[in-house]
Amino acid sequence: DNVERLVSSYPRSFLVSPFSTNVKNPSEAGNPLSVSSPTAIASMDSTIYRGSKYLVFTSETDRTVERVTIDGRFRLTLASGLPKPHGVAVDQLTSNVYYSDAQLGFIGLVDFEGRYRVRCLSGLQRAGGLAFDHVTGYLYYTDFGPRPMIGRVDGDCSNHSIIVKTSLSSPVHIALDQTRRVLYWTDVRLRRIGSYNIQTKTVAMVLSGIQLGYPFGIYYKDDTLFWTDWVTKCVHSSSVMSLNQTEKLICRSKRTDIPADVTSTHPVSIKSTLGTCSCMPPKFCLTSTGGVICRCPSGYQEDGNKCRLPGPFVLVATLAALKAVSTKGSNHWVATIPLPPQRKVLAVEYDYRDELIFWTDVELPSRIQSARFDGSELRTLVTHIPTRDVCQLCSPAGLAYDWVCRCLYWSDECTGEICYICLNRPETGIKQFLRGLDKPRGIVVNPSRKELYFTDWGSSPRIAQASLSTCSRGISTVVSLQTNNLQWPNDVALHPGKSALLYGNAGQRGAYIGSRNLGVKFNVQVMSVGHLFGLDACNDTMYWTDWSANRVYAAALNGLNMRPMASFRGNGIKAVCLLNQAVVGKSSVTERYTIRRSSRTGFYTRTSEYYRLCQARQCV
Repeated sequence: DNVERLVSSYPRSFLVSPFSTNVKNPSEAGNPLSVSSPTAIASMDSTIYRGSKYLVFTSETDRTVERVTIDGRFRLTLASGLPKPHGVAVDQLTSNVYYSDAQLGFIGLVDFEGRYRVRCLSGLQRAGGLAFDHVTGYLYYTDFGPRPMIGRVDGDCSNHSIIVKTSLSSPVHIALDQTRRVLYWTDVRLRRIGSYNIQTKTVAMVLSGIQLGYPFGIYYKDDTLFWTDWVTKCVHSSSVMSLNQTEKLICRSKRTDIPADVTSTHPVSIKSTLGTCSCMPPKFCLTSTGGVICRCPSGYQEDGNKCRLPGPFVLVATLAALKAVSTKGSNHWVATIPLPPQRKVLAVEYDYRDELIFWTDVELPSRIQSARFDGSELRTLVTHIPTRDVCQLCSPAGLAYDWVCRCLYWSDECTGEICYICLNRPETGIKQFLRGLDKPRGIVVNPSRKELYFTDWGSSPRIAQASLSTCSRGISTVVSLQTNNLQWPNDVALHPGKSALLYGNAGQRGAYIGSRNLGVKFNVQVMSVGHLFGLDACNDTMYWTDWSANRVYAAALNGLNMRPMASFRGNGIKAVCLLNQAVVGKSSVTERYTIRRSSRTGFYTRTSEYYRLCQARQCV
């Protein structure tokens, strides 16, 4: 596979990232480091984390920021769903990874485990290369938009300033000489390498003319500049003491192999005076010019030593993460729940009483997990077991939580089942609730009516219900509620306090949100939408995810006042709202529900504990 090695002149080995083929590790004889095949890698950096050497890179093909050990054995996606990831830099003090997105024009930050994310700097034109200053705590970046510039920002994402605005056309990558305090960058349009002395604040041209074809990636180490050239398809080097003498180190022979970036497999050991990291989760460490500080993830508010999400909001499942989107006001903040990187999250549910989030990951081996909003108490509740006769957990597409019996239900498109597990009686194990379904997906539980509703988008699409007779469920009987004008009924939602069932239909024959009154039992088409996938409702408002527009929407129950809340592709959605003045985030307060008693006293507000006592007395 064209494994190449650096020999003789340089005692340290280097990694060259081909723009359209595998990344190779020249230091490993006969052992290529295969990151992806094929992949377009725009930028790389290396670091040492917990005694192991890692390569961190941005992949334009996979639209991700990833890390992988030098031997290629351990790989982890740190950030995903980026339209055009470009630059990457690692803070060796805190192991935080900074990355840029050229299309969205922002610089983001993620910790080395992929749990905590921060939107560091927004409003750039085309965010480019990154370089972190381990001595001062500054992050330097390039912007190769219509008004090119080079700027810097503190490692804690504060104090943004522009340091170079002249002699630039398209600066795509940047490197830093930590000792001499000099920045170097490649300008692909001017076909030159420029420099900026941080101490004297002077700009100079280092290399240009016939010495350069199309310089792209750049790296500095041991008084030597290394850069990639798309015209020569080679990695070049030159001593900063004699820049007129250049040397070709590695050249690619294939027409499609274009070296993009270069870095060392032996990161430079940095002795920093900025302090050490001593933050306790969910807070994480950031390096700033004044030292190491502790900070909550984006969207979270500090509450002493803790971080909390200000309600109300909706939880949205994306492929690799769970996100919270505020529902209050017009400026909707978006926060990423600090969880380990997920593979393919499809459904999400919430338990108000114990304040737990549940979600399904359908990438085999499938699993259902739970955690708190700060990412703590992460547990795997159910995993894929192919040898199990029933409820193998092949493709769990929907989740629903019965807060009375504390049972978690899920629908499985692969096996055609609906199964459940009771969290207060785990010794009873996993049980089958429904079987013989075609493609069940959306699912919701109505404890007050002792019913479960679900959608089935198989050969005969329908919306159906099944009876929840007791907390010890058996195989239930299915009754179809809606079969007409359905193509892909993806989700179903119950509106608290109203006897209304909402369902979302997608398909080429027309996508819409419908409503069924559970008392009078008639169907109403509320509004037309795009490709709806997830649906939920709360406080006279319904929320849904749209795959065609890649957005999260909200509207009144009558279909009026439709508005976008966030611009990303979401899967399942769950509204976490303040019902009857219940407080989200306080463990001493449980979700309150309004239930109807058979007496003439009308409506009463009772907690879930009282509801269970009430149910035993047959007064619901």
